[in-house]
Amino acid sequence: MTPAELRACVRPPAAGPHGARTPAADRLRPPDPGGKLDRQGFPDPDSAPEGPEAGHEPPTNEVERTLADLWARLLGLPNPGIRDNFFESGGHSLLATQLISQIRVEFQVDFPLREFFQAPTIAELATAVEDLITAQMSDLTEEELRDMLAEMDAS
Repeated sequence: MTPAELRACVRPPAAGPHGARTPAADRLRPPDPGGKLDRQGFPDPDSAPEGPEAGHEPPTNEVERTLADLWARLLGLPNPGIRDNFFESGGHSLLATQLISQIRVEFQVDFPLREFFQAPTIAELATAVEDLITAQMSDLTEEELRDMLAEMDAS
């Protein structure tokens, strides 16, 4: 069972005709011959596959790596992938606000919170951050660009 299949199974189902809901565990695996849930049939969470075959895509550039590090610290995740959804990974609005604050400091961009809700993955955030950086750079005068390059050369 893949992580995506597991997530789909544990999402609350629509209420039945009398408002009753089927427990999530009952939808995961068919019962054993005795009618009980076969708990031994569940995959070992510690041996879940990683990499593209499991839907995990590691960061591919510096912006994605920096964002992944921020996510890892905030959400307590060891290795967030660039397609992971912040909210499905345990994030909530307060953590989103903290993340946006850290993005603003780390990248020196004015990143709007509403943009984060439209781009809740590392890949989407990286694109949005890169777009903001590009826009800021295009607003600089030639003199400001020269000064910036001189500062970088001095470092």
